[in-house]
Amino acid sequence: MISRQSSPNPNRPLSRFLRPSVWQQARTTILQRICTGVESLVSRGAKVRPLINRAAKRWNAKPFRSDPSRRLKLSASRLLTLFYNWKRNGQLPGAFHLGYFKTPPTVPAPVLCRFVDFCAARPRANLKSAWSAFANRPGAFRRGRHAGPRPNFSYPVIRRFFTAAQFNAIQKQLEFRAQAEREIGRLRLQYQFEIRERLPARPRRIRRSAVTMSLDSASL
Repeated sequence: MISRQSSPNPNRPLSRFLRPSVWQQARTTILQRICTGVESLVSRGAKVRPLINRAAKRWNAKPFRSDPSRRLKLSASRLLTLFYNWKRNGQLPGAFHLGYFKTPPTVPAPVLCRFVDFCAARPRANLKSAWSAFANRPGAFRRGRHAGPRPNFSYPVIRRFFTAAQFNAIQKQLEFRAQAEREIGRLRLQYQFEIRERLPARPRRIRRSAVTMSLDSASL
């Protein structure tokens, strides 16, 4: 699971933080450029607030070149907070780190593996209804005398580790298997009908006549 904190804690171990993605690096570059420009103009006597308002109006909602599906969210109040935080932290790009970090997963692997088996057993309408049906089964989370109460596993948490795309891939193969089984059944009935048309249910017995039997005995 991935969590986020608004302002990274310098005392938190760095190993827990995720490596910044391309769009996060682009965000850091843009903010560093904005704050450097604002600080340069402020040192010449300009007012901070008008500069911040102008920069926020220019850059807010602009898509990242590295990832056009994402846009920079930058209000004037947010930019002002980032600017002062940047100054307090030595005017370094690390002040703009978003603070995404790893947390221990909350879903045990055996539970999710049983859920995958449940989805692969037969066709299901969608991932959410499949999870609801699985969660209401006795013994879905713990088995035997250690069953106990049901743990609190929410659907959004499950969806992080077993996505709708993976669920749909299984359901697609189940549909192909159902079509193949129907075709196998049709061919089986067709071939059996053709065999019954060509062959009798019981083989005919050939009765030997008395003349044929006497000739056979005479030859001996």
